[in-house]
Amino acid sequence: MRLERALSGPICLLLLATVAACGPAEEGRAEGPGGVVQDFYERLNEAYAEAKAMYSSEARTILDDPGTTDDMFAGWARQETKQGSIDRVRVLSSELGEGSADVEVEILYGDGSSSTKNVSLIEENGEWKLNLVT
Repeated sequence: MRLERALSGPICLLLLATVAACGPAEEGRAEGPGGVVQDFYERLNEAYAEAKAMYSSEARTILDDPGTTDDMFAGWARQETKQGSIDRVRVLSSELGEGSADVEVEILYGDGSSSTKNVSLIEENGEWKLNLVT
């Protein structure tokens, strides 16, 4: 009992020091489907091909259709990001279902404007993939 008490103080301090050293999570960074949507918009802002790869296989069949060109996706991406000017993406809400999720985000642009988007995701092979952006 004395040994347990003697060790409990140093162990607690060690755990607190470890947590403090790791620091807080990045402010505004969501986990799960919300974080995937934030990552999507960060990639869309900079690299269209990387963002396009974050879509579900079902959505990719539409995006990869011969009638849908890369230029069409790039045009949508430029419009969606206001020419790559996204400053921040904030998750407003996230609803999880069985193998699916709906995430509402606010996109903040460098010019001070913002827009709200609803993103539908599905789980494929243990990863969250975008299905629809409205």
